[in-house]
Amino acid sequence: MKTVFSNAGIQSLLRTLRPRRRQWPDLGGSRTAALAVVADAASRKMRFAYELRDSSGERLHATGSSSHVWVDRETRRPVIADADVMKAFEPWLHPLPSEEA
Repeated sequence: MKTVFSNAGIQSLLRTLRPRRRQWPDLGGSRTAALAVVADAASRKMRFAYELRDSSGERLHATGSSSHVWVDRETRRPVIADADVMKAFEPWLHPLPSEEA
C-alpha cells in the first residue's frame, strides 16, 4: 500500500479521533484484542472504526473512530484520491462485528 501512496503523491491526515468507552477494563496483565476496519471510504476522506475486546472476543470494552482526509504530500491541501488508492483499501471496507445487524 505504501507504493500506491508514494506513486499518487498523497497521504492521509488525521482529522478527528473519537474514543468511546463502554466499560474500561482493568486489564491487569490480561490480553485484549483490537480490531480496526475501514468503516467509510470516499475519494476525499476515510473513516476507520475500532473495537477493543477481551482476548476471547466476547466482551466489548471500548469503541472508537478516526476520520482522515487525503492531502497532497507537498502542499498539505485536500485532494481527491485516485482509483488505485481507493482500491487498496477495499479488503478492509466492512462493518465492525458490533455494528452488524
